[in-house]
Amino acid sequence: MLYKTNRHFNREMNLLLLLVVDLVLGMALVFYFHQADFFNILASMFLQFVNITAASLEQLLHWLMGAPAGLKLNRELASFLGQFFLYHIYLWVGYLNTIAPFLAVAIKFASLCGCLGVSVVIALASDVLSILTFHVYCFYVYAARIYCLQVHGLMSFWRLFRGKKWNVLRQRVDSSDFRVDQLFIGTLLFTILLFLLPTTAFFYAVFTSLRLAVLIPQSLVASLIISINTFPLYSLILWTGGFMVDGITFHSMLQNNKCGWLLLKMKPMSLRKVMAADLLDDKQTKYKASWHSVGKDLLTGYLVYPWGGKQEMQ
Repeated sequence: MLYKTNRHFNREMNLLLLLVVDLVLGMALVFYFHQADFFNILASMFLQFVNITAASLEQLLHWLMGAPAGLKLNRELASFLGQFFLYHIYLWVGYLNTIAPFLAVAIKFASLCGCLGVSVVIALASDVLSILTFHVYCFYVYAARIYCLQVHGLMSFWRLFRGKKWNVLRQRVDSSDFRVDQLFIGTLLFTILLFLLPTTAFFYAVFTSLRLAVLIPQSLVASLIISINTFPLYSLILWTGGFMVDGITFHSMLQNNKCGWLLLKMKPMSLRKVMAADLLDDKQTKYKASWHSVGKDLLTGYLVYPWGGKQEMQ
């Protein structure tokens, strides 16, 4: 009972100390930004990053509309997809250029979130990265949807050739009889989708790589926020002072070949045990996804969300 009480007290002190440190670091960061007048620099860096990203994506799309890596893609489909994505880039750049004069003021007001803690500032930086790469996310969603429809269409027509169909009510594959005209139309559609699949798959692979390149730093930022909010700082201070004890031992001290007294020694707790016992673990902020499920979603065209959502194909 005493152990549980001490552990509960340590957890409360860890939460309190982390909250205080988080607030102090956040307010110090806000004070530094306002003293150094860092907002115009951030706004110029923001616009420079957007322009560089837009120019790089435009060059990438022109490369995809040609013969990328020597591959012979469907020219008409590649040109249509390339022009479609280029139009979204022009829209995105035009929108950001419209709000550019107010960007420094918006950053100045957004920096006041640092009064809520440095973890809020880091989370805000992750959200800003999502806003900067929103067009990349749109490209990934469009390409994934088109690729997913083609893959599922090919699977459906492949079942048609084998005399089977998907039973929606029972959620299984059943045998079925098809007419000649149905088989003929299915063959035509299967051939069209099959020959268009390499072009769609190449666009999907490129934009999926860009999406994963954005998700990797966001996952690192999320891990940093979780580490900040779950780190047992108070317990670590107690451990450095030698106040974290794992047990006691008694040693007999001999005097004239007789046991004179008992020496009590405290056994210090290891750092690993301190971290495992007092780590503020938040199970709701953790998502454990296997590489098998992520790889399956990528191959079939399902969207990969940073929070680990699972969509159902309608």
